Amino acid sequence: NITGGTIPGGMANARTIVAGYQNENPIIQPSFDEVGVGYPIITNYGASQPYITFQDFTIDVINMPVSPAGTEGISSHCVYLGGNFNTWLRVTCLNASRDAVVAIADTGITIKDSLMRDCGRVEWSKTSTKGGGVHINWGTNILIEGNVIEGCRGGGIWLHQDVSITNVIVRNNIIRHFGTDSTWPWAGPGFRHNSGNGITFGHGNNMWAYNNLIYNTGNAADPLGDDNCFFVWGDDRGIGKNFYFYNNPC
Repeated sequence: NITGGTIPGGMANARTIVAGYQNENPIIQPSFDEVGVGYPIITNYGASQPYITFQDFTIDVINMPVSPAGTEGISSHCVYLGGNFNTWLRVTCLNASRDAVVAIADTGITIKDSLMRDCGRVEWSKTSTKGGGVHINWGTNILIEGNVIEGCRGGGIWLHQDVSITNVIVRNNIIRHFGTDSTWPWAGPGFRHNSGNGITFGHGNNMWAYNNLIYNTGNAADPLGDDNCFFVWGDDRGIGKNFYFYNNPC
């Protein structure tokens, strides 16, 4: 895997670029037997490595071994994106066993013009569907723009979970074929039927979603599933307020 400690940080006027060579788009296809929950192919944590752009390559994790459905063990994301002012640009993520792009960040994260396809290859929970395209746990000043997210078991873009997220823009994304219409079938008896949300806001403040296109959400083919275009929530970990949704055909 590629870890943040191996990549030097850049500066606002001189970013560090991790990319395919010139017009090439290399494919990273790992296959290893690492033990750990949520094991990413690329990990970039910490404000000590700011101003990094990852761009113009493909990660395909179809060959990575995973734990059996319903168990917490070996799983794969394409990236844990963290730190300050880091960018995920024109990158393709295929067949993540859990979420495709995960951000646990401070400020200034951008996820743009990328493709996340067929994430959620393995159902990790028996009570709720896992495996989304973009999953951000905390951070401020976040831009998610111009991406295509398709075939993911759990849905499209989630901004919620641990602590409050502030100042978010989600725009011009295409989210399709998720939940009961995803690439991956229901895990079977004892599991909740596939369900997904196009865009989820929770535990945040000042969050906008506009000019996104959401379609082929499923549900009609499986009445036991529960797919939604939008979902907002909050609980004892925090409250959500100032959420804005407009011009999002679904």
